[in-house]
Amino acid sequence: MPLSLQSPISRLKGIGTVAAANFAKLGIKTLADLLLHLPTNYQDRTRIFPIAQLVSEQYSLVEGKLISAKLIGRSRGVFACELQDVTGVIGLRFFNAAHAQQRYLASLKSIRCFGKVQKGLYGFEMIHPQCQATTEPLDKCLTAIYPATAGLHQTTIRKAMQQALTVLAAGQQLEQLDSSLLPDSLAGLSVEDALVQVHQPSSEYNATAAVASSYPPRQRLAFEELLAQRLHFLQLKRAQQARTAVVLEQTHLVDKLRSNLPFSLTSAQERVTNEINTDLAAASPMVRLLQGDVGSGKTLVALLAMLQAVSNGYQAVLMAPTDILSEQHFNYCRKLLDGLDITVVRLSGKMAATDKLIANHQITHGSEQIIIGTQALFQEQVEFFQLALVVIDEQHKFGVQQRLALVEKSGGEFAAHQLIMSATPIPRTLAMSVYADLDISTIDELPPGRTPITTSVVHNDKRSELTSRIVKYCQSASGQVYWVCPLIDESEKLSAQAAAVVHEQLTSQLPKLTIGLVHGRMGPTSKQKVMAKFSVGEIDLLVATSVIEVGVDVANASLMIIDNAERLSLTQMHQLRGRVGRGAKQSYCVLLHYPPITQTAHLRLETMREHTCGFAIAEKDLAMRGCGELLGAAQSGLMQFKVADLARDQGLFVQVQETANKLLSSIASGAAEQQQVIDTLIERWCPNLLAGSVNV
Repeated sequence: MPLSLQSPISRLKGIGTVAAANFAKLGIKTLADLLLHLPTNYQDRTRIFPIAQLVSEQYSLVEGKLISAKLIGRSRGVFACELQDVTGVIGLRFFNAAHAQQRYLASLKSIRCFGKVQKGLYGFEMIHPQCQATTEPLDKCLTAIYPATAGLHQTTIRKAMQQALTVLAAGQQLEQLDSSLLPDSLAGLSVEDALVQVHQPSSEYNATAAVASSYPPRQRLAFEELLAQRLHFLQLKRAQQARTAVVLEQTHLVDKLRSNLPFSLTSAQERVTNEINTDLAAASPMVRLLQGDVGSGKTLVALLAMLQAVSNGYQAVLMAPTDILSEQHFNYCRKLLDGLDITVVRLSGKMAATDKLIANHQITHGSEQIIIGTQALFQEQVEFFQLALVVIDEQHKFGVQQRLALVEKSGGEFAAHQLIMSATPIPRTLAMSVYADLDISTIDELPPGRTPITTSVVHNDKRSELTSRIVKYCQSASGQVYWVCPLIDESEKLSAQAAAVVHEQLTSQLPKLTIGLVHGRMGPTSKQKVMAKFSVGEIDLLVATSVIEVGVDVANASLMIIDNAERLSLTQMHQLRGRVGRGAKQSYCVLLHYPPITQTAHLRLETMREHTCGFAIAEKDLAMRGCGELLGAAQSGLMQFKVADLARDQGLFVQVQETANKLLSSIASGAAEQQQVIDTLIERWCPNLLAGSVNV
């Protein structure tokens, strides 16, 4: 049977069982999968550089005669050679060279070598260059460098790719889009041609140009990938909207809670509350993202929505990513709902088995109206009585499928409304692409009375001076302090100060202060006890890991030291800094860093020092690191793009949206064949999304 793009990769020449298993680790099972395994870089082996023009630290191809070749040391020592052309001499070094390799190199009258140029003791040299006789032809295209895995070498990938490209050239068709659906600049470029040109760029391009977003073949593939992702989420949204939800009208209980508040909602809170109320009062399910900076009052808005659900006779659930945050939400909701005769229960995977059984029974039989918990909420054994609203806090800590798994708990003929909250503001262009299945509400102002946080960047040389000032700060200003460390225990791989070690050091250095420790490996009861003491002021200084990154709210804590800040992303630092500045007291954040730091780390620290607005920081983070860090591991893990980059390819978004709308509109108009086009594109580019799909 002839090869096709659907053939298993094991049918390719030179791909045995072991190699096929290694390819499978990269998600490559068929020839089509292989073709979509795109290069991340290129090497230029198409042109020979004169030795006199070589540049240090660059990969180059040179050609000449071996004027010396000798073994230094014993039989498997260093095989040292010198290669000469008409412009100069370069050294070649081979460590542990086999006798066969030595004989082969010595037999060649002239030789061509490719490798990284480095400065040696006696001039430029290459260590372990790849060598061949000059009688072999030069490459006609740039040499692709692919993502690999242990046991899978670049040569193996390239040979397999060449066979797959041969099958593609034999007439296998991948094109799904009419040229009228493409941007004008890409209309004449088929997906087949784009793949060939990405895997084998012409020598007219250099390696930098071939990986740039402006390289038309990459743009063509990025456009199709972004289109497939958007189509998937738009279809998901349409499927959700096609279902029926319970209509939740406002009741006197919501008005009563608002009248009991010791403050008024901000205008931004009022605006998004009205948007949510409109959604809840409709017969189709709400699917809305509520984003706002840390401390902007998202939880109160969510509580008003949950109260609207339970006051109509239904249950509402709030899922948070950590025990500490779920406990804080639980206490916050019970405090504000006091006197309204509303029952609230908490469910966590770390609760005692008996407590979980009791909570599950109450949830199933409807005696609990508001349920707050962690990932334990979407476990199979958890059943709800009448679930009408699902609230997901810190959505970037969860995946789309986890969210939908909880929504499916509503059961019956009605679909639950969804409110997804994020304290990591997403730039508008990114949100429109990533969250095509969500409507978006933004709280873009903080409650009145908040004093901006003053942020400073401090070298570790000032550490002792900093600790001495902490004592004065706690005693004279009656303030409390966070000291955040990225690790729990010492690590041989990372030099970062561990929380346990820092706690011990500070306890010894600051005997006048009460110092606590909290980290993720502590049991929930122990963590809650420490946090409770910190909340009521019994602990002056709390040493913690990033377990306090989200949700912890202690108004009197007005100083934060972030240890090893140079190791953290902008998003992490901004989330941590948001734990102070929760009241009217002037608050401070100290970014303690260790040399040497990279230029990127320096830019992050300066961005934190200059900006307090989460949206401005999000824009900077997107520009520096792309969408992965901004969205978080769980969310970005669902969207591991093969070629597209949401920060780099924003210029394609408008056309992607227009094309997606055209395709979906044509289906609504009766062009059923377009559904096959959509399905093929999604299956090609988003198999990870389809693999975890939940019926909605």
